[in-house]
Amino acid sequence: MSKFNIIQRRDLDPIMMKAAEIVRYYKKATGFPVSVLDPDWENGNNYHVVCCRCQNDSNGERKCKRLHEEAALKARLLGGSYIYLCDEGYVFWTSPFYSGERLAGTLLSGGLYHKSEEKNEEVKALAQLLLLCANNISA
Repeated sequence: MSKFNIIQRRDLDPIMMKAAEIVRYYKKATGFPVSVLDPDWENGNNYHVVCCRCQNDSNGERKCKRLHEEAALKARLLGGSYIYLCDEGYVFWTSPFYSGERLAGTLLSGGLYHKSEEKNEEVKALAQLLLLCANNISA
């Protein structure tokens, strides 16, 4: 259950609806799924099912959940997209979006198996497009 009160949720809901609409276009254009996560890392479903192919650990959580959360924090601290590789060899990218000065959520996409250097430019372009989507949500 989210930690937000009713007033905070009222302010956040329109932004989350806008985010959900924008990421549908991103997925259609790129073929990569995007999870829209609020600041509590919730979106009504298990976001790892959407983006991540890593296996569950003994507690039933995805092994790389913490990795995705840390990457989202790094993206926020850097003020843009953050590209990273999970232990299984898949590349992900994440971008934060805001409501004024307050973090409203995070976009998480990827799952591209990274076998060669030639994919680097593709990943950078996909991450840049996700950042443009996040900036549009924040606007």
